[in-house]
Amino acid sequence: MEVRGVDGRSLRDAWTPGPQALFGLMTAGFPNWLMTVGPHGPAPFCNMTRAIEHNVDWIASMLETMRAEGHDRVEPDRGAQDAWTEEVLQTVQRLLATSVDSWFTGVNANADRGVGRRVLIYTGGFPRFRDLCAEEAARSRLPQLPQDLTQGRATGG
Repeated sequence: MEVRGVDGRSLRDAWTPGPQALFGLMTAGFPNWLMTVGPHGPAPFCNMTRAIEHNVDWIASMLETMRAEGHDRVEPDRGAQDAWTEEVLQTVQRLLATSVDSWFTGVNANADRGVGRRVLIYTGGFPRFRDLCAEEAARSRLPQLPQDLTQGRATGG
């Protein structure tokens, strides 16, 4: 699938030399393209089901707010995305995973893209990820998830 963003730019071009996505959910230059488990997200490094559930709830809440306020476009701020990428790169430095070729670093024998090692996942832990998502939501007027969801407790319904 060829994903194209603003001005027809391909995702392949935008993600050279490596992918960037705010919270692993959306990428600057690609409005309305939302991912539940994208690059720079925490899912592969924590309880994946919990992370996906958080991301789906966060996206759904954002879309509900957009509909209620009459908005039809969402795209992350490039500065916020760059700051998140820096957070991803800083948190992984404590791990040996950055020193080996693996899918964690985007170097796979079956998918060599010739770009070298690049961190693909957030390793700062799910609680910190959840808190940073809430901070960004407050800063950018995105909706806050209900406290019971952000704390990881099950809800009825």
